[in-house]
Amino acid sequence: MTNTITPSFIDIIRSNMYNTLFHPNNPISTPKGFKKIIETIENGSSILDVGCGDGLYYTDASICQLIKDKKLIIKGIDIDDGAIAICNERIKMSNMENQITAQSIDLLLIKEKYDVVLFMESFPVIPINDMKTYTSHSLHISPKIFMYHNLINEKYISSRALNIKRWIKPLIQYITLVDFGKITTTNEMWEFINKTVPNSKCSINILLSSTVAEALRLPKLCALGPLSYECDQYLIKIIRSNN
Repeated sequence: MTNTITPSFIDIIRSNMYNTLFHPNNPISTPKGFKKIIETIENGSSILDVGCGDGLYYTDASICQLIKDKKLIIKGIDIDDGAIAICNERIKMSNMENQITAQSIDLLLIKEKYDVVLFMESFPVIPINDMKTYTSHSLHISPKIFMYHNLINEKYISSRALNIKRWIKPLIQYITLVDFGKITTTNEMWEFINKTVPNSKCSINILLSSTVAEALRLPKLCALGPLSYECDQYLIKIIRSNN
């Protein structure tokens, strides 16, 4: 289905801001995470990318070439019409229309089968009860779920610092127009999985890591206070049980 919606001025500003934040030199950028993930996915696989947003990864020629080389078929979905409009433009500009499509649609309306359902930075911005439903539905249409997003390991942070992060993260939206969602700890992630898909096989591992200062390309001397906090981007893999 061709998306004919024209992105609004706010959509364009938000997209440009996201592009600025997750520039190619950002060590924990979404495109870097996306590339590392698809490098591990079997050639010829079909991928449902849930919450694909404006498809920033498709502005990276190396990612598009990797998708071509691995013969991947990707469908990106998002409920944000404006973001999907931008995503479709980027797919077209990258000449990837034979392998990548994007549609504004709710995940629960997707009935086709996929080899992998991928949530790139989607978990933090989806209400937890909805995420439980989406996770269960994903395992009906695919044997594998991959989730890529930030987690906080309680072993390496004080409760005070964790509470500061919980307070700060939602406020970023008012500065950048980009919603980064809620803070989730590794223990909370395990609890979510054990309650939602208790019979599945799961792994949770760091995929990318940097300090806040490094992600913002600030000098090392600026890495003080909250700017010194580690930003660990995790890959969560959930494999459907055959039982």
